[in-house]
Amino acid sequence: YGDGHSEKLLGQLVRANPGKRIHTASKIPPKNLQWPSRREYSLDDCYPPEHIEEYVNKSLKNLGLESLDLIQFHTWEDEWEEDHRWVKAIDDLRRRGLIRAVGISINRWEPWNGVRAVRSGLIDAVQVIYNIFDQNPEDDLFPACKEMDVAVIARVPFDEGTLTGTLTVAVTKKLIEQGILGSARSFRACARPRTSSQISPPAMRLHSRRTCMRSSRAIAGTGCRPSGRNSGPASGGSFGAGNS
Repeated sequence: YGDGHSEKLLGQLVRANPGKRIHTASKIPPKNLQWPSRREYSLDDCYPPEHIEEYVNKSLKNLGLESLDLIQFHTWEDEWEEDHRWVKAIDDLRRRGLIRAVGISINRWEPWNGVRAVRSGLIDAVQVIYNIFDQNPEDDLFPACKEMDVAVIARVPFDEGTLTGTLTVAVTKKLIEQGILGSARSFRACARPRTSSQISPPAMRLHSRRTCMRSSRAIAGTGCRPSGRNSGPASGGSFGAGNS
């Protein structure tokens, strides 16, 4: 984020509070810089071992720290769980004391696309969208995390600002006029798969569509319209280097 600026700010915060235990987290962007991931992307497209090491070292340099508490893959496909080259790369970084834990950030509306990784015992944390509009992770992902003792980082718990109470009708109209916020097409994209290669299983697709419809109706009742973004970098946790 910000070409490493957010990591630099996080490092400054840690050094300014030597008496406090501040946990640090960041993410490795996919090598092809494509968000969200697609079914056809391979590990070599997104996270070859040399790319993993390169970006962990970049993050540490930006932070000005010797190690990270958590490093996360910014995108994920459960098919990659079978390619253990990333596991070896992570284990090597952990042995050298450069990282302490590893996590994955799951595609929007695809909480099922991470259950295999959780059950593999190879990851320590999962970041997933979870708020009153989207509670799909409760079906399969959260039970797996509980069973495997994997930490959960809730992504956009306030739905990118729509649940904070600050997006009034007046504010929303102003943001739309300035082109900062989307218009009536906000939720159009979420009612259909992003691409033909990203079609979810029927049950999940129907569940996601219902979630979007509930979200659209609820926000329409307040006069607020979110941006409707359905791609792009995932947001970071409160203790990590990211945006929210």
